[in-house]
Amino acid sequence: MPLISNADSIKVGSVTATAVYLGTTLVWPSSPAGIMVSGAGLSAANGLYTYGGTYSGAPYYVNTLNDYQIYLSAPVNGTWVIELEGPNGSTGVYETNETNLTSPVDGTWTAPYGDTPVPTVERAYSPVVSGAGSAGANGTYTYGGVYNNYPYYTKGFYSIERSSSGVNGVWVIYNEATNLYENNLTGLTPPYNITNPWTRSFTQIFGDLPVPTVSHS
Repeated sequence: MPLISNADSIKVGSVTATAVYLGTTLVWPSSPAGIMVSGAGLSAANGLYTYGGTYSGAPYYVNTLNDYQIYLSAPVNGTWVIELEGPNGSTGVYETNETNLTSPVDGTWTAPYGDTPVPTVERAYSPVVSGAGSAGANGTYTYGGVYNNYPYYTKGFYSIERSSSGVNGVWVIYNEATNLYENNLTGLTPPYNITNPWTRSFTQIFGDLPVPTVSHS
């Protein structure tokens, strides 16, 4: 990879940012433009985090619903931290067990001051539904918030959401009062590009065949 100075402007999707390094490793734009935090015992820490700038020579991310931030605590031997008001806060509620990670999605998270369970921290994607017989369900969905302790995504009157917060919940593609399609795989984000297909929902009026494929952008 050619050397890129910190003054270079790089466009990643809809985000334009300056290239930054952690030591000699390029961490932006190879780091995610968005981070999804879910499952944290401290519910306020959950949600979508978007790129907010740089701190300690690495990207930091800001929760779209409140003032929680994800940032690298130090340029050398730093850990990734989730903290209210970021570096200006007083206590990191969650942090990675490892140091010198180039991205927060690579770490094992601990809860030194946050409520358990510890969060799942992963790249944020936009679900893309295609091939559904109910044509209105097709298209790109955007993050809408948290429902039943899981992220949900919307496109007009359609949504992708978890039917309940318990172990019996399923992922559904929903249109107002009707579940069109469902997938019973577990996980904190919708099942993408998987061999276990979506099915027509039989709990209510079901969607038209063929069933959709759900990928991500």
